[in-house]
Amino acid sequence: MSWSTVTTKAPCPVCQKPDWCGVSSDGRACICMRIESHRRTRNGGWLHWLHEPLPECRLPPKVEKPSMPPGYFLRMWAEWIERTRVECIEAHAVELGVSASALMSLGCAWAGQHRAWAFPMWSGEEVCGIRLRAPSGRKWAVLGSRSGVFTVPEPEGDTLIVCEGPTDTAAALTLGFSAIGRPSCRGQEEMIRSYIRSHRFRTVVIIADRDGPGQDGAIKLAEEIKMPCRIVKPLGKDIRAWVSSGATAAHVQCVIENAAWRGLK
Repeated sequence: MSWSTVTTKAPCPVCQKPDWCGVSSDGRACICMRIESHRRTRNGGWLHWLHEPLPECRLPPKVEKPSMPPGYFLRMWAEWIERTRVECIEAHAVELGVSASALMSLGCAWAGQHRAWAFPMWSGEEVCGIRLRAPSGRKWAVLGSRSGVFTVPEPEGDTLIVCEGPTDTAAALTLGFSAIGRPSCRGQEEMIRSYIRSHRFRTVVIIADRDGPGQDGAIKLAEEIKMPCRIVKPLGKDIRAWVSSGATAAHVQCVIENAAWRGLK
């Protein structure tokens, strides 16, 4: 069965939105990225059979996030960092297939009360939220978090690799690239654009998952940053899986150099 991405003229039959979702070639099924069903799909959406009754409540009500005082997440993260043993981070790095130094440069810490690994999300100089990742792979954020980016203190080089999620960012750092991550395949475009300007990167490489949302999000980011960039599909599920399978920096660089440029005049 083949799938096509929804459009403005033909929006998702479940959530009625014009992006992210997909409809099967025979029109009998839909993968919605917003409305849950009994069956989860590999790309993070939910499968809906269109001959079944649609859920009465199409979109969940918006819940206002509580406003946290300045420095709230920074203090929380600093406490977790102080209690996290280096050997625990080293063991977690082995599980992920990345280097311990990459995890530590991103501020990885063990959040005991959540029984999960914690990664700070930055908005400029502020820790605006904390992403949590359980050993099972489940991901969520500390209550009140605002989405930011995963960064290292002192990036180097002329090229910036943009990844999705902190562990993918760690994989790029493991190979020696300068990297920044965002929580999902969309959003934080202005934050990344500002980061590029402040650190004077000359070119950008966006590592995009092979699914529709990943590709759409990469294209939108490429349009927003307004500078020469390349969009690269990892040879695997994501760049972390690519690195775990044995990809070297030279291998990844070769794939990057063979990708088409965007934003060149």
